[in-house]
Amino acid sequence: MSRRLSRGLVAPLIALAMLLAGCGGGGNSGGTVSDGGKEIRFARGVDGDAKTITIGGLQDLSGPGRVIGVPADGTIRAAFELLNNSGKLGSWKIKYVSKDHAYNPSESVRMYDEIREDVLAIVPSFGAPATMPLLDRLASDNMLTFTYTGSSAVDTEHTVWGATPYKYEAMRAVAHAVETGGEGVKVAIMHQDDDAGEDGVAGFRAAAAQFKAEIVKEVPFDASAEDFTAPVRLVRESGATHILVTSGPGQTVKLLSAAAAMNYDAIWYGNWATYIEAAFGQLPDSVWKDKFYWVNGLPFWGEDRPQMKELMDAYQKSDVAKDFPAPQNWSVLAYVQVQMLGEVIRIAIEDGDITPEGIMAAAQKVTDYDVDGLLLSPVDLMDSSALRSSRVLKPGVKNGEWEVAGDLQEMQD
Repeated sequence: MSRRLSRGLVAPLIALAMLLAGCGGGGNSGGTVSDGGKEIRFARGVDGDAKTITIGGLQDLSGPGRVIGVPADGTIRAAFELLNNSGKLGSWKIKYVSKDHAYNPSESVRMYDEIREDVLAIVPSFGAPATMPLLDRLASDNMLTFTYTGSSAVDTEHTVWGATPYKYEAMRAVAHAVETGGEGVKVAIMHQDDDAGEDGVAGFRAAAAQFKAEIVKEVPFDASAEDFTAPVRLVRESGATHILVTSGPGQTVKLLSAAAAMNYDAIWYGNWATYIEAAFGQLPDSVWKDKFYWVNGLPFWGEDRPQMKELMDAYQKSDVAKDFPAPQNWSVLAYVQVQMLGEVIRIAIEDGDITPEGIMAAAQKVTDYDVDGLLLSPVDLMDSSALRSSRVLKPGVKNGEWEVAGDLQEMQD
């Protein structure tokens, strides 16, 4: 008997048991519990007696994304500790259990199946390739899941990115190129040959048409490639003056290095996922400091924003800070997602329903939310189409610092 079928049989039995017991309940079996004079329904992933809510995570802690996954996982643990101590959830506490799929889609499915009956929600599911095989399961289980990808391929009613999708970052890059480059602007895009890359291409083309920019080249590439000389040469021969990169940080570093080796003097834009400190720290400043712009809608690590100090202090106290020293811009996203989930749980508790159905209903109520001022602009949690604002950042004098080269701007299709 499959797990999905067994859950379908168990649910009516639980309901019958609750009815016979006068709707009481405890432990992880589901039921109701009294909390401050209010009756609260609970089910999967919730211990009503201990008032503990278990949240799962599907991370890459040992695979190619380890440099992102490990510090993000440490940040999530620190952020949940802060949330537990904040009093926002009343007498309820969060327990966090993460699994390592090492960026392997089949392992992601196996890890999910291990925890699916024991967690209320998931933060995060790391990466589009590891999340896509889970989409049917997430829908079947009514599992709210925060993802580590802005790809439209995993944008469903059960998934949350919480930041500007890649498409609109690409549009902002083209808009900035036209704003600052003058009449001679010729734009090109280099993108991973995958769903995230296709999102970048969609935004790139839409913005080029909207802002009347000349597209001279579109170059897809394999994310596993080591030598990027040939694709960069294609872009240089096209005469492109401004190039958008939609890829991961490792590929972007290789692209910039290949361009520098050719003495290719062009302006490069990267969406949010292109940058990470550990990768760019290997590059001489001359390769990227005057040529690379980072386009996204999130605050950067250390920016003067509410809650940033709390985030940084919490990270510094985490177990991983020694091996992954700050700044860690992926940790900003991790912290933001925990705060978003915390707001969902807070509303669900207030509504008296911390079942999966109650969590999904509460998530719909998180609108015009800016994480107490941390975000640059408020978001509607379950409406990714509303997340269209991003800005253009230029590297600052010191590593890890950024200067605003293009103000926050909302893109329109």
